[in-house]
Amino acid sequence: MVMSTPRFASFSAAIFALLGQLGDVLKARGTPVHSVRAYIFGGCAVHLYAASRVSSDLDVDLLTAVVPRRDLHAAKAQVGYVLVQSDAEDAPDLLEFDLTYNATLGPLHEDFESRATELERLEGSPLVVFLPAREDLALTKLGRLSEADVADILTLMDFPGASWDFLLKLTQDVEQYHVGRPGDLLSKLGYVRKYHAGLS
Repeated sequence: MVMSTPRFASFSAAIFALLGQLGDVLKARGTPVHSVRAYIFGGCAVHLYAASRVSSDLDVDLLTAVVPRRDLHAAKAQVGYVLVQSDAEDAPDLLEFDLTYNATLGPLHEDFESRATELERLEGSPLVVFLPAREDLALTKLGRLSEADVADILTLMDFPGASWDFLLKLTQDVEQYHVGRPGDLLSKLGYVRKYHAGLS
């Protein structure tokens, strides 16, 4: 059964509404309270930091020791979508879960969970929602490094407290076990830093 599709004026509200619907589906499936950690990635994560862009899909990595991954995937598919309509004159935009997203396919530091910020822990919900640190999110953007990824990295790293040196350290660590050409991530980070310096 697909959930209803409410409309939200705020993109942030739509993100949390979709996660709330996922929590409801997991609860209906008997998932224990606060047993699933949901980490937000991609454009939605950048939006939660900077409100600088929107996305049509929500990249979420679900981590748990008690629910099989296939059941988590089925629950995501069951949720459906929500609509975002910031202006009554505009056509609504659709926000849904990216069913193909898998955080392990991109560059991600093995300790990212320890730096993530808890955003939501609703009473009775199986979900606890987290936002990875800016540097961890920026690192995930180095894999594909499209124009949008470069813009996202610059947005994340221009925040007070964000550290290019720490991002470099994380990138050096991940280079040791990331699948891909040796030195590729460091080369991409070097490109982004030179681009950033040219904009300053």
